[in-house]
Amino acid sequence: MRTILRTARLALLLLVTVLSVALMAPSASAATATTTVTATEGVNVRSGPSSSSPVIGSLYRGQTVTALSAAQGWTSIRYPGASKAYVSSAYLAAG
Repeated sequence: MRTILRTARLALLLLVTVLSVALMAPSASAATATTTVTATEGVNVRSGPSSSSPVIGSLYRGQTVTALSAAQGWTSIRYPGASKAYVSSAYLAAG
């Protein structure tokens, strides 16, 4: 009987531990939350969030890209060949 109780306690402890870790870990969807945006006109893609940052490419009117974040009038986007890429938020629309 003691062995059964000890096994049950260990199983319960393992279950609580696994559930605690699962609840504290960030969800995959939250970690990869992104938004598709569309360029409202031809616009420069820059290496930093400033009009004085170097131009590393461009988007044509109607081109869609994935927005990663936005702050202070600039949107960070996923852009091929660039680890960081920014577009002025004024030239982007949701969708």
